[in-house]
Amino acid sequence: MAQLSPDQVIEEFKRKTRRSYELYIRAKKLMPLGVSASIKHMEPYPLYFTKGEGAIVYDVDGNEYIDLCCAYGALFIGHSNEMLVEAIKKRVSEGALFGGEWEDSYEVSKLLTSAWNLDMVRFSSTGLEAVLHSLRIARAYTAREKVIKFQGCYHGGVDQLLVSVSPPVGMLGSRKMPLAVRESLGIPSDLQRNTLVALYNDLNSVEEILRKHENEVAAIIVEPVALNMGVVPPKKGFLDGLRKLSDEYGIVLIFDEIKTAGRIAKGGATEKFGVKPDIAVVGKAIGGGLPFSAIIGREEIMRVIEQRRVAHSGTFSGNPLSLTAAKVVMEKILTQDAYSHVYRLSEEISNAFSDILRDSGVKGVVQHIGPSGHFYPGVEDVVENYRGACRQDPVKWRTYWIYMAVKGVIIEPSIPLDCWTVPISLKSSDYIIEQLKRLPQLLKN
Repeated sequence: MAQLSPDQVIEEFKRKTRRSYELYIRAKKLMPLGVSASIKHMEPYPLYFTKGEGAIVYDVDGNEYIDLCCAYGALFIGHSNEMLVEAIKKRVSEGALFGGEWEDSYEVSKLLTSAWNLDMVRFSSTGLEAVLHSLRIARAYTAREKVIKFQGCYHGGVDQLLVSVSPPVGMLGSRKMPLAVRESLGIPSDLQRNTLVALYNDLNSVEEILRKHENEVAAIIVEPVALNMGVVPPKKGFLDGLRKLSDEYGIVLIFDEIKTAGRIAKGGATEKFGVKPDIAVVGKAIGGGLPFSAIIGREEIMRVIEQRRVAHSGTFSGNPLSLTAAKVVMEKILTQDAYSHVYRLSEEISNAFSDILRDSGVKGVVQHIGPSGHFYPGVEDVVENYRGACRQDPVKWRTYWIYMAVKGVIIEPSIPLDCWTVPISLKSSDYIIEQLKRLPQLLKN
């Protein structure tokens, strides 16, 4: 394809995806925005897919894409992994769900407690469920109600935490005391009063809150790598500082590792950075594409489920299909060789992308950790928090997304999420880098 203008790239996208457009027109009559989850919607319309094999997905128009979205990291292992497919087929033939406990739930619990160096496990099906229950456990354990979360961090659709997830620039507040801004209508104001917002990578803002609410905070919940504002790793000492403050004030420290578990290391950010939370909430990549989540915690905290009858249940929690997937993924797929491979490919993409931007004079920052990375168009400095992420140019980012889709590479469609994850099944970064070489001229238009 010859060099095109941004408008011409959009027209090329529409030409190649006419069947997706037709499905969108039909679907939005029955489904709000034409999709099953709002995150799947994009402009000018969402793509509709038919199948995936390895690192490749196919849409309804027959277009083939390298999949760097990986179902938002949940398919880090790639599509249709043979070991997983065979294990799931066997499990379905022997029973997909029981009213009682499945025999291998203990074995999967051992894998998780070992990887996170924690004591006990309760299973759920989604990140939302696991986060919701982790907060309930923390509040019961401490007999307190308030929770500290970080501006720009996302923890699923839990009402108490749908606060300051993506606030507009005019409603950020100060660095020491970010504003608590509800993300959605329908959230009771009473819940918002128990949610305190701090600035990611800034311990001073956490300390400021704790001085004002010393004996009221039950938990600090954090994405140990902030993947809802692009890719923002923790600054040196940040996670250690949260650990120390939690110990000092008797607070439960919760790492929301739904996105990082199994992706940046088998034991997630806990393993990567060597800081142990009181509770780790894990999911996505560990489940290999099946609905899976788990709460892993210290015994003293987790025992409140027994001692004080803290409610935790779910028909599909710990179901045999999801636990079979988790067992195969953790025992057979997430090997050191696999991590070495994706770390290398992601670094190749990140370094090449940064060189391309520098040589072309186009403003932008590329940040990555492990297999995941993000391009911040229009930004010149390292992004350390949500305020920094807000400086990126959303128009240029959308042009970038559509251009890559036209060239056969899918990244996450919702700014400012982490825009690529290299799947284990990707063999080479060469084609991706070749397409990036043509991007600067387009962004200059």
